[in-house]
Amino acid sequence: MIPGDQPTPMKFLIVGGGRVGLRTARILTEEGYDVVIVEQDSEKARRARDEGFRVVEGDGNDEDVLEEAGITTAEAVAAWFAGHSGPPPRASAHICCDNDSIVRCVRPEHVAWAAPGANHDGYQVELAGRARQTEAEWLDNYSDAMLRLVAPYLARVAERWQIPIRWLSVDEVRDGERGFCGHAEVSKAFGKSTHWDPGDGFPWEYFLELVMGARHDHTVG
Repeated sequence: MIPGDQPTPMKFLIVGGGRVGLRTARILTEEGYDVVIVEQDSEKARRARDEGFRVVEGDGNDEDVLEEAGITTAEAVAAWFAGHSGPPPRASAHICCDNDSIVRCVRPEHVAWAAPGANHDGYQVELAGRARQTEAEWLDNYSDAMLRLVAPYLARVAERWQIPIRWLSVDEVRDGERGFCGHAEVSKAFGKSTHWDPGDGFPWEYFLELVMGARHDHTVG
C-alpha cells in the first residue's frame, strides 16, 4: 500500500430505511463502513437523506436498483443476502464470487434460496455480473479473473457431491438430471421465477472447461 493511502471501506447495502434500517445504518457508519440505503417509500427515503445517508429509491429486489446502489462485489452481495434470509422474498446463495473474493454465505449441506424450483436440489453460486452482459463482457479481465477464481472451488464441490461437469438443458433440469445450469434454465423448467441470469452471453463452454481443468489438476496433484 502506498504510504498515506487508506483502504477502501467495505460497503453495506441496507434494504429498508425504517427504524431498524436507520439504526443499523448509524451503527455501521460509526464503525467506518460505507452505507447505502434502498427504500421505496419517499418519506422514509427523505428522512434517511436528512440524516446524511446515501439513498437509492426503489425496490430492493430490482436488479437495476441494486446496480445503482453499487452492489457489485461478492462482499456486498453477501451482505444483501444476509438481510433477505427471513420471511419471503428470501434470497441467498451458497457462495458469492467476484474477481478476487469467494464469500461463503450458506453451508453446502443447507438450502440456499436462489432458484425457486431447484433450491433443495442445487449448490447455488452468485457471480458478480449482469444477465444482460455480452460474451465479450463475460470474458473481460474482471469477469475472466472471477471465472478462473471460482472454477477450482466448484471443481471441488462437484467432486464432493458427485456433480457431472456438464451443462444441463431445460428438459434435463426438469427431469432432475445432475450437472451445471443457470437460473434461466431453472426458471424455464419450473416456471417459478422470471430471472434469466447469467444470460445468453454467458460462456458456458469456456467456464466448464475451466472447471474440468481444475478438477483434473486437483486429481493429478
